[in-house]
Amino acid sequence: MVLITSVLSIQTTTGKKINTALEEKNMEMAKDQDRIDILLSQTGETLITIKQFSHNLIVNLRTIGGISKEIANASNEVANSIETQAHSITKINQSMIKSNNEIMSVSKAAIKMPQLSKKPSILLKMENNK
Repeated sequence: MVLITSVLSIQTTTGKKINTALEEKNMEMAKDQDRIDILLSQTGETLITIKQFSHNLIVNLRTIGGISKEIANASNEVANSIETQAHSITKINQSMIKSNNEIMSVSKAAIKMPQLSKKPSILLKMENNK
């Protein structure tokens, strides 16, 4: 009987130790589960933040794309306007050169006018002398 009592006593002590160890492990697992839940919650919040950031970034990129197109169109319009003005200036320059040439011709003719106006009177005098 003593032997049975000793075995039962050892078994009870061992059972208590195992039970205490299991309770400690259960408490650690509960704490670990709480940590995991917190991490999962924070991960979810981070994912939501990243999703919002990505959405805002895409919206901003579309806006920038639109602005870039507008700037390109405005630059093309300015370039076309400058080209048109350059052609107009070239035409004006050519017209002025033409006008200058005409004025030079008229000036040369005007210089010759007195000489030409003398010739008929000389011819008239010659005819009268005959």
